[in-house]
Amino acid sequence: MVYESENADTFAGAWRGDEGQDVMAFTGDLAPHRAALATLAPHIHVAQARYNQAELEALVPAVEALAHEVAGVNVQGAWVNPMHNRAVLSVITARANELEMMLANTFGDRVELEVVATEEWRAAECGFTSWAVDGSGAQLTVMYSGGMDERRQELVIEETAEAVSVSVKLERYNGISAAVGVGHEVTGRLASPLAGRRVIDAIGGEERLEGRRSGLEAS
Repeated sequence: MVYESENADTFAGAWRGDEGQDVMAFTGDLAPHRAALATLAPHIHVAQARYNQAELEALVPAVEALAHEVAGVNVQGAWVNPMHNRAVLSVITARANELEMMLANTFGDRVELEVVATEEWRAAECGFTSWAVDGSGAQLTVMYSGGMDERRQELVIEETAEAVSVSVKLERYNGISAAVGVGHEVTGRLASPLAGRRVIDAIGGEERLEGRRSGLEAS
């Protein structure tokens, strides 16, 4: 909207409110903006803000740079939240109180901290979509779809005379994954050859069908 650029020194952002109304925020005296927008865009609600958007956007690189200097802080990103009229720093850290104090001492109340998690990795367990065995029938590989940032996968296997129940134990990254829907293969060894037994996804309790391997190395 041209009006935003023409009033960049006071414009503080725009968003859609909880009830679906369009909102534009400005610093300073709101009367001129309300009068102008009543003609240009009467559906827009005008809100008060303390900091303009340009000022907050200019802070973002400095906020990220400060956080990168603190040991034990994994920066997930930084951006401007117009509804809160603050720059937001998103991190994984167990040192939130210390970091929050550093931000306040440097940037005042213009930055808010968002802590995604206190640790980078979390234990998880998931199911799978298909499976395959090698020529011996005792080496089982399961295929599942997950994020790019996963590690330490291993199979949890329970065997009976009729079936083999399987899940994947792993660690998942708590931050923003570089990609999702990534195919993974994990291999484990059965106590005895599969020999026609059913293969059950232990998480969903459903039988899975044999599928062809993708050719990827087991992760």
